[in-house]
Amino acid sequence: MCGNDYNGPLNVETYSGFSLDHKYCEVDNIHDIRHIVRFYNLRNYPVEINCTASLTANPGKIEFKSTLSSDPNTTNVCWQGTITSLGIKGKQDFSHVRLINLQTSFGDEGVNVEIQANWPQPGKRERIELSFTVKVL
Repeated sequence: MCGNDYNGPLNVETYSGFSLDHKYCEVDNIHDIRHIVRFYNLRNYPVEINCTASLTANPGKIEFKSTLSSDPNTTNVCWQGTITSLGIKGKQDFSHVRLINLQTSFGDEGVNVEIQANWPQPGKRERIELSFTVKVL
């Protein structure tokens, strides 16, 4: 499965794909495959979000590579992103990280995502962990 969802006060969808609306489960050397994390705030309060993604294999078959010109929060095995205030009923995503095939081996590679959500106004916090697998060709 090349994606995973969480439904709660903060809905989260994470997957690999060509774009925000096109999931794709294979990482090859032909396609520009992104790691995408989408958020939907269902509470009636703004939310602060901290997101960390990591690869599970050691040694890895793939690596992360940011599309941003300067991104100190992305390494080849981990990336982090922050949304300081996602509004009421707000939607936002992270889609700036590519999945790069290292051409060292083939098979499955896992991607883990951890989200810390904080709604300061009502004083609510939530920790969400998701994972999914991509096929490395």
